[in-house]
Amino acid sequence: MKLKLKLKLKLKVFAFGVLLVLSGVCAATNEKCYMQPETENGVCINLVDSKIAMLVDYQIFKIVDGEKTLLVEKTNEISVPAGIVYSEKGGYLAEIYSEEGHPYFVFFDSQSYFYEKEPKHFGFLEDYYLGKIESFSEDGVFTYSLWKEDCTNKKEPGCLINFRLKESIIK
Repeated sequence: MKLKLKLKLKLKVFAFGVLLVLSGVCAATNEKCYMQPETENGVCINLVDSKIAMLVDYQIFKIVDGEKTLLVEKTNEISVPAGIVYSEKGGYLAEIYSEEGHPYFVFFDSQSYFYEKEPKHFGFLEDYYLGKIESFSEDGVFTYSLWKEDCTNKKEPGCLINFRLKESIIK
């Protein structure tokens, strides 16, 4: 009798938990942090399932000298942050976004990103066939590869594309 009562109680608690998640009262979260090389600074991205199917709510936090501050908060987005990439020594950073599986990059000077209240981006890169980031140098060269399906249309060896950030902003 006691075992049967315990089992019923556990099932009711489980059902209540499922109901909370499905109703959006207790949404699943996924936070990942990306630390700047050679510093204590970083960026954390928190993705939360939206109440609307196929959309995502997210928050971007910056960590400066160990203090975490909310930078951006969006709801019901189709284009969501997928990560952060730093140049070799962390002088620049790129926010990676994905929209229906196709990435694009928004570029920032790291000093500005971490120490200004509302950092302004200075560059943007979007390529429908963008595949993988190969390198990001301190002199402003961002190298990426393309999906294999598009390699025949490009003359670059190994389908690598070099994207030079705007000359005027390079230190």
